[in-house]
Amino acid sequence: MNWITCLALLFPSVAQESAPTRPGMGVVLRTDNAAPGYTLLAPLRSTQTLLIDEDGAVVNRWDSEFTPGNAADLLPNGNLLRAAKVGNNERFHGGGEGGLLEQFTWEGELVWSYDLSTRAHLHHHDFEVLPNGNVLVIVWEGKSKEKTLAAGRRPNSVGETGLWPDAIWELNPVHPNGAEIVWRWRAWDHLVQDHDASLPHYGDPAAHPERIDINIGAAPMERTETDHERLAREEELEHLRALGYLGGEADDDVDRDDRDRDRADWMHTNSIDYDADLDLIVISVRNFSEVFVIDHSTTTEQAAGSEGGKYGHGGDLLWRWGNATNFRPAGARTLFGQHDARWTRDGDQVALSVFNNGDGRPDGDYSSVDLVHVAIDPSDSGNSIVEQAGFPALPEQAAWSYAAPRRTDFFSSHISGATPLSEGRFLVCEGDDGRVFQVNRAGDVLWDFRSPFQGQAGRGAPQGGRRGPGRGNGRPDGPTGGPPQGRPDGDGPPGRGPQGRPGAGPDGERGQRGGPGSATSLFRAVHIPLDHPGVAGRVTSTSSD
Repeated sequence: MNWITCLALLFPSVAQESAPTRPGMGVVLRTDNAAPGYTLLAPLRSTQTLLIDEDGAVVNRWDSEFTPGNAADLLPNGNLLRAAKVGNNERFHGGGEGGLLEQFTWEGELVWSYDLSTRAHLHHHDFEVLPNGNVLVIVWEGKSKEKTLAAGRRPNSVGETGLWPDAIWELNPVHPNGAEIVWRWRAWDHLVQDHDASLPHYGDPAAHPERIDINIGAAPMERTETDHERLAREEELEHLRALGYLGGEADDDVDRDDRDRDRADWMHTNSIDYDADLDLIVISVRNFSEVFVIDHSTTTEQAAGSEGGKYGHGGDLLWRWGNATNFRPAGARTLFGQHDARWTRDGDQVALSVFNNGDGRPDGDYSSVDLVHVAIDPSDSGNSIVEQAGFPALPEQAAWSYAAPRRTDFFSSHISGATPLSEGRFLVCEGDDGRVFQVNRAGDVLWDFRSPFQGQAGRGAPQGGRRGPGRGNGRPDGPTGGPPQGRPDGDGPPGRGPQGRPGAGPDGERGQRGGPGSATSLFRAVHIPLDHPGVAGRVTSTSSD
């Protein structure tokens, strides 16, 4: 009995489905050196989450009412935990918005959902499941214009919307629709400003790298937008809507100030990861082009201050990397709109892997996967931050980096991710184009998959509270606008049009930002190894050779 027959007997509704066939899509390369296992995908324009094998065949799928918002993960018991985009929050509306957590059994039954969408806060982008089953979530917490000014932000940089600083909440799920908030960390509790000595948090940001300068990104609001800037902004919004990453239609913006709203999303934290051995959290703050390391061993009270916890600094930043210009004018910058910072080890050295999107990189538009060593000694059980006070140990470059041989062949200005695997391999998601591949430390591509799963290609993709024209059925073979451009034989990366996005231009051609988005876009992909307990006894065999 072969593996397909086994699946058909166990899960007939799954085994009878296969990935849609499109020219140049699916698995275009598979080598013997690829890490075996499965890949979890949540296409941004689909209400489905899919688990595929090494040949790209679907081994399970979960159906939701909502499109992603944005992360998904497979739990040890085989359940799926996903973030969902409710899309009906009147205050918070931007890229990566979510608002709801959902948990489904392997068979697709919804067993837990928790609403994180109110006038005061909204979950967005990512979550992290802790070993005890609790869930860390990223939330926007709204601060009014008055509170923002009182905290020391320069007045000419504050719009009527105020600011949405990010916070981390730890949830203890209570089935079927509840959760207990058992821990919090707030960026708002760790500010510094050198604008007004009469206001709180006054100090020199260069002398306090453990704090966040509230005037990062504080360009004057009253400056008139040039025609070029307005066009670039409108093209960017159109691109994000086309990806399924930004909710709403263009008409939604007629009665609101886009620049004000974008400024309110001050940090735009897009990933969170936890290291159980260190009891540390790392977050990726896209708008600052930095990653922050935070002590999770604190109490909520300690997390609001500068003392306590295993590392002795409360909720202050223990380490930061990517853009030292945020606290030192002459500092080095190495990250450019990054995503998906993850803990790993490089030999005995604590390290982080980051998908460095490269958006605005001075030497051209290309992405990279960067591995950076972290100045933390895990063998020291006390205050193990190395030279923490002045952050002199910040590396000015990554310890290892991957970019395509022709660098412009690998570029995703938004979304995307990179997961460290065994034996120095990485699972990389080039999110804009829906490409997922494995690469090793030598730069060899070991497995290459071009997602054919499109969901709804029009802007009316389903999301709670936003039902409208163009809504499809959410199935992988549902209504689409056609596959993105690419080489028909799948040999090489998809073509890029003259706007620097997937389009109709010659392969590799690149120009200004903007243009259409890909109907196959992915926030990121998750590698599920063969020994993951969530698939044990549920998937009877890996794909055939």
